[in-house]
Amino acid sequence: MRIPRVFETIQGQERVTAQIWQAYSQNRLPSRCIFFGQEGCGKFLLAKKLSQLLLCKEHGCEHCQYCKWIQNDNHPDIKILSASSAQGISTDAVKSFLQEMQLQPMYGNYRIGIILHEDGNLNHFGQNALLKTLEEPSEHRMLIIIAQSVSTLLDTILSRCMTLQFQPIDDELIRKKASQIFPKSDEDTLSTIVLLSQGSFQRVLDFEEKSFRQIISQLRPWFIELKE
Repeated sequence: MRIPRVFETIQGQERVTAQIWQAYSQNRLPSRCIFFGQEGCGKFLLAKKLSQLLLCKEHGCEHCQYCKWIQNDNHPDIKILSASSAQGISTDAVKSFLQEMQLQPMYGNYRIGIILHEDGNLNHFGQNALLKTLEEPSEHRMLIIIAQSVSTLLDTILSRCMTLQFQPIDDELIRKKASQIFPKSDEDTLSTIVLLSQGSFQRVLDFEEKSFRQIISQLRPWFIELKE
């Protein structure tokens, strides 16, 4: 089964993308999904690519206005709920988000909501506020919850959603990405970055803003622990 072009930029998550494409192509794509796995392994990227598949007239052409809006996080039919402070996502923010999700789509056939629960920042009150929406699925509304672990979500949430687990990115893909970002790096440097990234593309991108001296300083506690 050939994966659509819009999914080709998602590396290291072939199993998940195949599951989503199969469900979509068979008209069995659930309106409520949970993407979970460690930080930086492609969960939010896949949520955006799935949004392109659903909202673009060409099923994710990457070039039209709808795709550009999604790439820039400003498509009118997509609402992203994330923590605005260290206190996490407030119940009021959840209620406002859900009110907007009840509106009819402006430009496509779907209203898509993406909840960034990466740090467990959606408390039980907020999750309970979601339940009514989850209990009333709509063919024109899709909800995606992004989390690092399902253990931070209520059982009543889990039982109403399709759950997809994202794996850490393979070391060879991490090394390839690191060599593109740091083209002058030797093998030892690349191996260090692979070790520190722990299967996360995002950590590799974060290293782009740091010197190798800073990267090594992060690794030093590991060396000390090993010696002990």
